[in-house]
Amino acid sequence: DPSAILAAAVIAQQSGEAALATDLLLGLSTRGELGAVLRMKVLNNLGNLYLESRPEAALEAFGEALLLAREASALHAPFIEANIAMAHLGAGRLPEALAAFDRAEAGQVQLTGVGMVGEYHAEVAAVFGRIRLLAEARAAAAQALAGLPAQGGSLMRADALVTAARLAVADGDPAAALTALTEARALYLAQGRPAGSAIAELEILALQPDPEPASVATQADAL
Repeated sequence: DPSAILAAAVIAQQSGEAALATDLLLGLSTRGELGAVLRMKVLNNLGNLYLESRPEAALEAFGEALLLAREASALHAPFIEANIAMAHLGAGRLPEALAAFDRAEAGQVQLTGVGMVGEYHAEVAAVFGRIRLLAEARAAAAQALAGLPAQGGSLMRADALVTAARLAVADGDPAAALTALTEARALYLAQGRPAGSAIAELEILALQPDPEPASVATQADAL
């Protein structure tokens, strides 16, 4: 059953078996009886597997998936546009990547009346940070935090705060970093996540000009 094979490919990818996942998806992509939505999902997953090593092949797969999404599943289109942006980044085409991110956001607003979810902006912030687009990265991090509730035990908010803090440090803004890390530490503690709280503590210590070695060692041991 094609749906079962797609599910198996997702499990294989999540388990680190990228070659197996690719083989399963390529096999599915050649089958003529797939409906438009299922074929779209196959191509989108295949593009994700190609992102790191074959950005041009990823763009081709995402492009086909986007056409199918526009035809049969419009709600998926903004997220495929975001994947297209990631593929352009991988290929070193920053203007095209930024344009695709803009299309993704505009498409989501047009469909739902609100922007992309906070988790999406947190991922975008991390990607922009890696390629040193710090202004864009910090803007995306701010959008992520705006979309992730401070109340309600949001697990993602604490992680997004750490990302925002690291970007602030890279951008020469230690005060903003300390504010974000202080909130992140409190959230991690409230959520019973000792690894997260140790990360936040270590990041706070790193902001000090001469952190106390024993404190660093304590947090490192906890982590």
